[in-house]
Amino acid sequence: MRKSSIQAIVVGASITTAAPVSAHAETLTLAGALARARGEQPSLRVARAQVEQSAAQIDQIDATAKPTVAVGVGVDAQATRPPDLFDVSSSAGVDVTGHLNLWDFGQRKLRRRAALASLEAIEWSARGRTRDVERQVAEAYWSALAREQLVGIAQATVAAEERHFDEAQRFVAADARASIDLAQVRSTLAQARLALVTAENEYAAARVALEQAMGVVLERGWDLADAWPAAITGEDGALDALVARVEQSSDELAAAKARQRAAEATVTVDAAAWRPALDATARAQASTPGFTDLTTGWSAGVTLSWSLWDGGARRATLRGSRAAREAARAEVEELQLRLRGDVENARVAVRGAKARQVAAAEVLAAAAEELRLAEARYTAGAGSTIEVADAQDRVTSASTEQVQAQLALARARTTLSRLLATSR
Repeated sequence: MRKSSIQAIVVGASITTAAPVSAHAETLTLAGALARARGEQPSLRVARAQVEQSAAQIDQIDATAKPTVAVGVGVDAQATRPPDLFDVSSSAGVDVTGHLNLWDFGQRKLRRRAALASLEAIEWSARGRTRDVERQVAEAYWSALAREQLVGIAQATVAAEERHFDEAQRFVAADARASIDLAQVRSTLAQARLALVTAENEYAAARVALEQAMGVVLERGWDLADAWPAAITGEDGALDALVARVEQSSDELAAAKARQRAAEATVTVDAAAWRPALDATARAQASTPGFTDLTTGWSAGVTLSWSLWDGGARRATLRGSRAAREAARAEVEELQLRLRGDVENARVAVRGAKARQVAAAEVLAAAAEELRLAEARYTAGAGSTIEVADAQDRVTSASTEQVQAQLALARARTTLSRLLATSR
């Protein structure tokens, strides 16, 4: 195997190597994939609909402060005996009733405050769901990019094996090598081609997974933009500094705190449920007995209603809301503890992935040098095909490890980015 074959392997192992790009395919960047997910992902549409539902509940509460008007129209016929069941009298009438709650002693205001806190919690949860989808899309994108680059490595390996096979053929034909060399290289070449098929299948599966994460099937062909994520500001900083950033920006923690405020407001609402309500009612009527005479009338009144005893239902409701408040408080405390652990794990993962990258680069350089020497020995007649095949296998393995190390770093940074509630 000549020096050009070694260079092909090392270039194929580079983390910037990609599978062939279609001439008319769309280039899909991570930003483009995230934008499609935000617009098309069904789970995000569900989250937005839940926000609308919560906002509608506030409108429903506001509507109770406004007057209501109802209109009733009726026609009836009746007969009695005596005098005669066939002597039918009939009439028609119109009834207009208006109702207005004059004062509910602050109950509506308290309900609205609780509903606003619930809306805030749902809005934060929707933002968190968006960040979760973004993380899933990013991880699927990095996985697809890694699989694409592994296809490039497999292609370079097959090309190198084919050149080595041609070289062995020439040596055997010239009686410079035994026929066993050609058989060994043929076996190695077959294994490389099988590895290429496996890599291509895994890349195809990764593309499907990326489309599923985006929530859309791209009809046109597309290729990935060959770019790994940049470093996150402060990713190597102190734990306490990162935790402070997470607690300040975490949508998950903000949603939990909003749920706590909603639970506290609900307790206040339930505690005020015993208060009375003052309502005004006005009514206007018009009827035509026998469809001949017109009779009109009106009435108006004010009613103070007060439920003095409900069998303990209000007390039970208040007890339940107080328990829910305590659970909401505990949720915030538990989440703060968990976030600290998640940040530490993410920091460790980033640091470990960086060290893995450095080690992989060193291993690849050493493996490439070993392959160069094995190639030279084989060409000089001192080495064997097994020695070259082993050296080449180490180059391929080191190249694969370099891509896997880059993938691990991309995933670790994506996790840390999610904790910081920032978009990649």
